[in-house]
Amino acid sequence: MDQVEREVEAMVEIEDMIVASELGVLAKFSGLPNAVFTEDMDYVFIPGSREPRNRVLFVAHCDTVWAKPVGEKDIQWLGNMLVATWANKQGIGADDRVGCAAAMRVALRGEHSVLITTGEECGAVGAQVALMEIKAELKEHAFALQIDRRGDQEIALYSGGFCDEWEEWLEGRFVGWNQTMGTFTDITVLCDDLGICGANLAAGYIYEHTQRETFFLDAWFRTWDAVEALLNLESYPAYKPDKVVYGGGFGSMKWWNTTPLPNSGSVKVDDSDMPWWETYHDNDQCVMCDKVLIEEASVKSGICYRCRLLADTQLEEQWPEEIISQDDDITNEELMERMMD
Repeated sequence: MDQVEREVEAMVEIEDMIVASELGVLAKFSGLPNAVFTEDMDYVFIPGSREPRNRVLFVAHCDTVWAKPVGEKDIQWLGNMLVATWANKQGIGADDRVGCAAAMRVALRGEHSVLITTGEECGAVGAQVALMEIKAELKEHAFALQIDRRGDQEIALYSGGFCDEWEEWLEGRFVGWNQTMGTFTDITVLCDDLGICGANLAAGYIYEHTQRETFFLDAWFRTWDAVEALLNLESYPAYKPDKVVYGGGFGSMKWWNTTPLPNSGSVKVDDSDMPWWETYHDNDQCVMCDKVLIEEASVKSGICYRCRLLADTQLEEQWPEEIISQDDDITNEELMERMMD
């Protein structure tokens, strides 16, 4: 399968999850062989075929913050980026339907277990019901991985599901990924009660819970590729988490929506801290450096984030009384002329 076919296949899988109702998503998983669920459908559990304690529990939630799912006409693909149409009054529901799409791939492989929950957005209700009803089955896993984190190549850890050995093992499996401290999600409840470690992986969306919610297929694939490599391991460690609040990390959090301003008096900008989507999409190009554009302000202005920062710094040096910010109403031609003066 070439890259184009691979992307089209994933787009169909993801869109199919996003436009389905909550019960529709649950029905997709409950129809798989060996699926465990109750009449109320608070969760669906598909046990993996591997030996207990040598399999991974993958978690995703099918509920969103929106009362109804978006329709096919309410979303659109802009290259590899999925957004709501201008007339849509809610977000696309990528949080966490894109995690469900990845979880379906895990479930279809059959070796590892999948838990699809409801009510994550209102207190991990489905996860708590699952603990009451199938706790013994859920305990039979080396660790839990949830695919429900904003951004790209980022891992969130939680107190109750963390220990130093687990952090070190993750560092070796997810090389180059950034780590941060999460607040609350399904595995916060699950790992603490089950006594297993867990982590939440970036699912590729940003601006969740808002009309601006945006999903990036490239970021999703980076997570899926890492997960797929992990699925093929022959054995897994089963670390016991500490009952303390996590306080370390093998990388600082990747701030996907900010970049530090250059030092005063300098026009040098550190590319390493740029918004990650500026470099992973073949959309319009920056009129000044030819870098591809994704960020909303970049697409509107035709100038990438780095060049806008560079322009702001140069203008501040040349006209300290009249600083032009990226939000001012200024044309591309005027900005370039002022920079070249």
